Amino acid sequence: GEVANLYKTTKPVAVQSSYQARRDILIDLHGLTREEALSTLNESLLGWIDIAMKGGYPWVVPVTIVCGGGNQMLAETVKNWIKQNNEVANVPKSLYR
Repeated sequence: GEVANLYKTTKPVAVQSSYQARRDILIDLHGLTREEALSTLNESLLGWIDIAMKGGYPWVVPVTIVCGGGNQMLAETVKNWIKQNNEVANVPKSLYR
C-alpha cells in the first residue's frame, strides 16, 4: 500500500460494539451443584475465548462470577477452576480498592 497509509489502522464498527457488549458478562452459579457449576464454567469459557479472540488487544473478557453465600463450596470450586485454567485470571486486588 501507500506509505501514507502504512501506520493507519481502523477497527471495524462491529468489533467495537462487540467489545462494549462483552464488558458486562455475568454468570450466576447460585443453586448449582459443584459439578453443574464446573460444567457451566467450562462451557462458558469456550464462548469467552471466542469473544476475546474476535475483539482487540488485550484480548480480555471481564466476567463476574457470582457464587453466593452459604458454605463457600462454590466459591472454592471457582477459585480452584481459575487456578487450573491458564486462560482465566482473577482481577488484581488493587482494582478492588
